[in-house]
Amino acid sequence: MKKNLTTLLLACQMLIFSQIERYQPKNNLYFGVNFGLNLIDIHADESKKSIHAGAFAEYYFAKQWSLTGKISYFETGLDFYNQSYRLQSRGFGGGSSNFETQIFSADFSGHVLATSLQIKWEFNLIKNFRGYLKTGYGYYIETQSKYENYIGDKNEGKYPSSYGGWITGMGLTYFLNEKYALFLEIELHNGPVKFNGGNYVYGSGNQYASNNLIGLGIKYKFKTYKK
Repeated sequence: MKKNLTTLLLACQMLIFSQIERYQPKNNLYFGVNFGLNLIDIHADESKKSIHAGAFAEYYFAKQWSLTGKISYFETGLDFYNQSYRLQSRGFGGGSSNFETQIFSADFSGHVLATSLQIKWEFNLIKNFRGYLKTGYGYYIETQSKYENYIGDKNEGKYPSSYGGWITGMGLTYFLNEKYALFLEIELHNGPVKFNGGNYVYGSGNQYASNNLIGLGIKYKFKTYKK
């Protein structure tokens, strides 16, 4: 029984390693495209749905590590409204107090062209499936910007049309063969401040334009660089 169990374990191990080694992308340069759903965090409890598209070049400098240069285009925005109350004192000795109503609002919409450099770590799952985690930094240029209904904003609705931001993501890749691979991923773009409402005691805090990109893609092995 013990001998049979050992044989079974060795057979499973050989099968797993043979599957892992089948498609090793190290030293390969890939070109690819992706598209999908864009969930725009317009405020705390609501997302606006849009689409996104992108193209990229990816180079595997190790078995499980790659660098990706990417360009994407998508919509972004912020729809914010908050009403707060602040106690107003009329003085001492018989003075009265009342509550002052404060309104904070912002309606921002735009489209951005995003370029980014990302580093990715892949790990083997089963057969030709590989999961991955990634992070990187992006530079965004707004091709369209519209600021409306800004109330209580310390910047008076005046914000840069280009800025940087961090990107995180995760996904699943399936290698069809040595040339092609399909992937499904989620990419989180931590956007810039688009409303400055001061602190939370006497204001509404900062509000950010952030995007969650859920997409499908395909990539093609363009070249293998030999050592």
